[in-house]
Amino acid sequence: MKKTKEDIVLGTIKYICIAALLIVVLFPIIWLVAGSFKLEKEILSFPPTVFGEHFSMKSFQRIFDAIPFLQYIANTVIFALGAMLATGAATRFALERHEGKHADGYLAEALAWAGILSVPFILLGIFGAEGIVRLLGGEPDIVTVGAPYTRIFLLFTPFFMCNYILRSFVLNDGDPSLAMTATMASSLFNIVMDWVLMFPLGMGMAGAALATAASPIVGMGINALHFRKKTNTLCFRWHKPTFKLLAHVSAVGVSGFIGEIAGGMTTMVLNFLILGLSGSIGVAAYGVVANVA
Repeated sequence: MKKTKEDIVLGTIKYICIAALLIVVLFPIIWLVAGSFKLEKEILSFPPTVFGEHFSMKSFQRIFDAIPFLQYIANTVIFALGAMLATGAATRFALERHEGKHADGYLAEALAWAGILSVPFILLGIFGAEGIVRLLGGEPDIVTVGAPYTRIFLLFTPFFMCNYILRSFVLNDGDPSLAMTATMASSLFNIVMDWVLMFPLGMGMAGAALATAASPIVGMGINALHFRKKTNTLCFRWHKPTFKLLAHVSAVGVSGFIGEIAGGMTTMVLNFLILGLSGSIGVAAYGVVANVA
């Protein structure tokens, strides 16, 4: 069908509007990224320029000197890897099942890769818990209290990842109510058992760690009920883990990974800011508000 002059004009206007919208949306991001590589005097100069005359990494050096980011993201990385595997594998499963393709291997492979990726964290928990707390600036008395919590949390890494994966598959298999019930039950279990293990049983921080570590097991147990339902289409069919499928899954799940990392880093920065303004009580209050919200 031959396009009329009116179609060409309308098409041109449409693409101009899309281009203008992209400029409006992307310009603040470009400005922010470009500004991070400027010298301070170039950032404050007038008239402002998008790109500076000199490429500089001093801004990044200053922030890393002030806040040791890489030392505080172990638990964020655990949840980020779980989110990547869960989002990617469950999405691939749903799409390929909808297209009539064979997709039964995604669940088993995602769980297998969760186990493999958990190994470094488990070894770190066994051999390096005290070192991690010291690296974070903990004094000897803090190391005594914090090392058991860190060790237990890292040893249970596979359960955190697998819970994330199983919940996503149940959700994508048409049972969001069960997935939500599992999430709420595991959170409630964590809250209640924190108090029970820390105070009535006198286990202190180790008790809090056990409550947190056991909560994904509760979530997995509830999500596993989906396999008994008549509407279940999931099956656990073993496949040898391959890097090809990991890359296939990660390509879709990378958004979940970035989201978890960004969320964790944002929370960490806010914690440092609040710590400077109102001390540890302010950080504790923010933690309560953030989790309730």
